[in-house]
Amino acid sequence: IDSLAYVSSQELNIVEIREQKAALAKAKTQRYALFGGIALMLIFRLFILRSYRRKKQDHDTITSQHHLLSESHREIKQSIEYAKRLQDAILPTQQTLSLYFKNYFVLFKPKDVVSGDFYWFEYDSKTDTRIFAVADCTGHGVPGAMVSLVCATALNRCVNELGLTQPAEILNKTRELIIETFSKRVQHLRDGMDITICTIDKHNIFTVAGANNALWIVKKDNQKELIEYRVDKQTVGWTENLIPFTQKQIHLKKGDLIYLQTDGFIDQFGGENNKKFKRAPLKKLILTLVNKSMDEQKKSLNKAYDNWRGNHEQIDDVCLMGIEI
Repeated sequence: IDSLAYVSSQELNIVEIREQKAALAKAKTQRYALFGGIALMLIFRLFILRSYRRKKQDHDTITSQHHLLSESHREIKQSIEYAKRLQDAILPTQQTLSLYFKNYFVLFKPKDVVSGDFYWFEYDSKTDTRIFAVADCTGHGVPGAMVSLVCATALNRCVNELGLTQPAEILNKTRELIIETFSKRVQHLRDGMDITICTIDKHNIFTVAGANNALWIVKKDNQKELIEYRVDKQTVGWTENLIPFTQKQIHLKKGDLIYLQTDGFIDQFGGENNKKFKRAPLKKLILTLVNKSMDEQKKSLNKAYDNWRGNHEQIDDVCLMGIEI
């Protein structure tokens, strides 16, 4: 009996030891699991923290870049607006034109804020001569506007400083001044302008000269015909073969209409087939408007241009001037 009791006691001790070992193993496993879970939580938290820092850095970088872009955009916008004020200063005011022309209009539509096209007017009090022009300078936007300032300044010098009043003489001297301005370096720049320039003196003698831009006239006694006076096929700027400009005197009567324009209107793409407006349709359109007032003509031409362009991009500056003699 004592032997059996001893054996039973030994077996119980073995069972208890096994249970204790199992409990210890379980506890150890739980500790490992706990430590592993804590470690995973720490790693995950570290990952989240690094991800947050990276996103914050990216956000700060984007915010900084956005700020720089906004600041650059603001500075560029201010520069362009200032360039527009400078260009507006060379354009004759409505009050000035109304003082010297009873009936007129100017359709002026820059492609961008500033324009390579410009219209120009000067009055020479010594000879009682009105001098006016429409010009298309190389380029558009800011580069075109910079060239227009150079060209307009040269025209002003010819009239106000040198006392020139003949269109051909003005263009010849203006070309010299432009070439002189753009020839500070060895290589010649081909920047310049196409222009139609006209004068009306105290005897109502009308004289015109031009570079590539033609003059259109509708006589009061024959409003079914638009007469085109062609000008010299050369630009006011540097070329290999500089030929003196020529001019024409045209007999005009009260009520005759003259039109000066750049090529921005006729070259505009639009319509159903996205083609250029072209010269002939513009002539026909003007002939349908000659019995209207100058203000109505401007509104009709502007509407026709906008309808033709539609959703297409404006490809160039537009400048069209009409004057009733």
